Amino acid sequence: MKEALRYLKNARQLAASAPQDGRTFTAKKPVREAFRIGFRGVLKAVDAYLMSLGFSAKELPKSVDGYVEAMERLVQPRDSSLAREFDSVYHALYLAGYQDSLLRDVRIVQQVLKCAERFIKRLGVAHKG
Repeated sequence: MKEALRYLKNARQLAASAPQDGRTFTAKKPVREAFRIGFRGVLKAVDAYLMSLGFSAKELPKSVDGYVEAMERLVQPRDSSLAREFDSVYHALYLAGYQDSLLRDVRIVQQVLKCAERFIKRLGVAHKG
């Protein structure tokens, strides 16, 4: 999970360096890129978790849709709250933050990245347990 948290740290640094006007980011591109990097960290954590369930590196999902399906099919029956948390992180970080570039409020961006960190750490605990 160290690599996943490193991605998230890089995402936070990129977001913090983006131009702001008080409470709002004024440039979309660096914030959008921060969300992309943060979501990549989430996927690294999901990879580690799936490998702990017996997946080989070749069997890991190759697309975002593949990750969503794997979480629904494999994780939902084991831990429905973990699957729901992935769904929330996916919608906020990837869809709203990266894909649609809808999030520009500084506090909301920080909160979404904190939620991603909490999810990664929770996967780390589930991975060990």
